[in-house]
Amino acid sequence: MKTRHLFGNAWAPEDRPEGPLSGLRVCYLNAKPLTLDTNGYRKSFSLYNAGAEIIQVSGAAKLNAEWAETPFEFFLTGETEEPEYIKWNPSTNKIWLLRVVHNLCVESFVRIISRHKQRSKRLVTRWVDGKWPAMQRALIKAKPDVIHVTNLYSIYPALRAADVLGCRLVYDSQEYWRSVIKDPVSAELFPAVRHEEWLKLEKEMVKKATTILVVANSPYDPEVYDLSKIVVIYNGPLSRADSVSPVHSPIKILFQGHYSGATTNLPVLLEAARLLNPDFDMYFQGRGFDESGVLAERIRQNPISNVHLLGSVPYAQVIDAASAFDVGIYPANKYDNGFYNQNIEYTLPNKLFSYMAAGLVCAFPDLYSCKKIIESKQAGGVISVDDPARMAADIRKLCSDTAAVRAMKQNAWEAACEFLWERQEEKLIAAYSKLKDAMKQDCS
Repeated sequence: MKTRHLFGNAWAPEDRPEGPLSGLRVCYLNAKPLTLDTNGYRKSFSLYNAGAEIIQVSGAAKLNAEWAETPFEFFLTGETEEPEYIKWNPSTNKIWLLRVVHNLCVESFVRIISRHKQRSKRLVTRWVDGKWPAMQRALIKAKPDVIHVTNLYSIYPALRAADVLGCRLVYDSQEYWRSVIKDPVSAELFPAVRHEEWLKLEKEMVKKATTILVVANSPYDPEVYDLSKIVVIYNGPLSRADSVSPVHSPIKILFQGHYSGATTNLPVLLEAARLLNPDFDMYFQGRGFDESGVLAERIRQNPISNVHLLGSVPYAQVIDAASAFDVGIYPANKYDNGFYNQNIEYTLPNKLFSYMAAGLVCAFPDLYSCKKIIESKQAGGVISVDDPARMAADIRKLCSDTAAVRAMKQNAWEAACEFLWERQEEKLIAAYSKLKDAMKQDCS
């Protein structure tokens, strides 16, 4: 039976296509819950459509409801000696999803720590020091040719499983982890994390990985990374808007995301919005930006007439929803809490490419990787993020001429083609094809 995939592809597990990666079995590790907007989902399907057999291995605490519409079979496994397999039919199912740790995922840590301090210390210690023994067992049982590691947290089980199996490793470094693990906020939240141990683990992964995938063309230290292994694959969206919307009056500024992460700079952004009234309207779209959220309560206490909360939209509608605005803003501060965060400096947020695909002027901080793209494509400009008055002044200057705003919107939309996933997918398949050829040579 054919099943219509949510992104429009018609396929069923038994119809796994033939392609350059046929005969290759890949275990794709995710330490985070799998949802439709994750990198892992997109890359997995690209590898699958190129012929690879994909086994998803995830530490998800729960599954997004939209997964029910896909022909995936689910494995559920806890911290037990033998994984418990649910509805597995090896003759028909070629993509599997494993949940290897119950109720333990990255997003749940803060809640766990705040509610159950003693229990959380034990859980985080097991997560860091025990290194997910169930995940190691699941990987070894799957016998992959390649283990695809997507973040720091899944390095240890991947390394140990690869030691047993002798398989290849692909390190998909989504963040600049050497900076993340030194962040004092992370140290406070995760007291069991010992920075030097993480550094040693990543160093071992960098050495053993055949390929290192990164999300930005950044100045990686050649003393740490073997530059010959690095492949830059941008986290571009699947599509762009049909056209560029006209410039509005007042100009519409959009922050699209969720109430965390870059929004730690929210007070500056809100006060800047107040200073921009009545020439600009500020819109917040995403999880937590609705009338029941924290931001709504803050605005009720100190009203700002030109700030509007839109709530969240389905992932498939993110680009179209954003296309109704003029400016896409990203308020992250690389010096937050007095700590220079190289991760913010050198990686590229997905929203840069989403804003461009929607045809928005990109108003971003002075960040190495973002600035490089925005200025080269003439798709926006740099704004201050540490002072409301300077931020407001920079936005006014950026948008002072309607014709210039219209041109930047058009430039962003046209440049987005370069970063769409169909272009990035080519680099992913080429990297895996090269790895497969190397494996053949080793066997000959």
